[in-house]
Amino acid sequence: MSDSNDQVIGLLRDVLRRQDHIADELGELKVAVHVDVQVSAQHRDQSEARFEAIERTLSQEIKPQTEEWKRMKTIGLGFAGLLALGGISFGAMLAYASDTAVNAVRHWLRIGG
Repeated sequence: MSDSNDQVIGLLRDVLRRQDHIADELGELKVAVHVDVQVSAQHRDQSEARFEAIERTLSQEIKPQTEEWKRMKTIGLGFAGLLALGGISFGAMLAYASDTAVNAVRHWLRIGG
């Protein structure tokens, strides 16, 4: 009976050793997860800080410049419109003046009736 008791004690010792090993691995896993969570939180905070910095840059530096470019575009379109209107007016005046000049030369040379 002593051999069976020794075998049982040996098996219990093996089971306890495996339980201790599993408990140690679980503890290491908990530490690793805790460190990973802290690192993830730190990265999230850094990402939020960078995002806020980018938003500040956009609102303070880039947005006024885009507004300036929009204003310049509007002024340019207005200037192009004025040039087009002036060109049309000049063309109409030139057409009228050429008709008048032709009639004046015909009258002067007494051509046509």
